[in-house]
Amino acid sequence: FRGNCVIEINGGSVNGTGKENSAGIGAGEYGTVTINITGGKAEGQGAKRAAGIGSAYHSGASAINISGGTVIGKAWPEQGDEGAGIGGGNNADTMIITITGGTVEGYGGDAASGIGSGSDCVRPAKVYIRDGDVKGYGRQRYAAGIGGGGDGAVVEISGGTVLAEAWNYAAGIGGGDSKHAGTILIFGGHVTAIG
Repeated sequence: FRGNCVIEINGGSVNGTGKENSAGIGAGEYGTVTINITGGKAEGQGAKRAAGIGSAYHSGASAINISGGTVIGKAWPEQGDEGAGIGGGNNADTMIITITGGTVEGYGGDAASGIGSGSDCVRPAKVYIRDGDVKGYGRQRYAAGIGGGGDGAVVEISGGTVLAEAWNYAAGIGGGDSKHAGTILIFGGHVTAIG
């Protein structure tokens, strides 16, 4: 979708596949989106430069709120294709992600996080994890598991079970590509980070 939209998923099974710089579930090129997921199963496969679930190439500031269900976001799996699994697309503005429950998995693209920012973001993502079973995988170079694509992000964890695993040249939680980690605050939960 190109423009501004709100997506509500409360049950059932939703599968989305992006085309031409668009997210699997979320925004199209230059669009903005607010996604609220409270239940059901949502699985998104992003196109090049876009997130699996979230924003797209050159998207504006957007938000994802997850409180339940099973949520799986996968970026395009080839080098040079730079969207987050769950979060921002390539060259997108900030993405605010709040997870308070559910089972959540994000698989990032090239230089893009599993959960958080895509590559070359305008402003870093903000990721708040308060509960749930959350896994973020940076599958390619410079990609943090949870955080930023290259540059870091604001990551605050206060509960839940969290696994963040990077590929090469990146932190499990934070940033990659010899850039700053961002701000990482851990107040609680069971957290495993592998860089």
